[in-house]
Amino acid sequence: MIELCGDQLRALDDEGQPATVVDPRTGQRYRLIREEVYRLVQGTLKPFDRGWEDDPEMDAYEQYRKQP
Repeated sequence: MIELCGDQLRALDDEGQPATVVDPRTGQRYRLIREEVYRLVQGTLKPFDRGWEDDPEMDAYEQYRKQP
């Protein structure tokens, strides 16, 4: 976990939307959201979080799996 500096804290206070953070190395943008919001989203998406190996529709592709 990191702690925010003064400019970052002001950005959290100023924005109506989640604050945007940019990684200067890659230019990738991130949104900072409260942990309560993150947990709500995580709980909402959890039923859809299953791997392709658990998907019965993918069974037809098993014949193409490389054998050691």
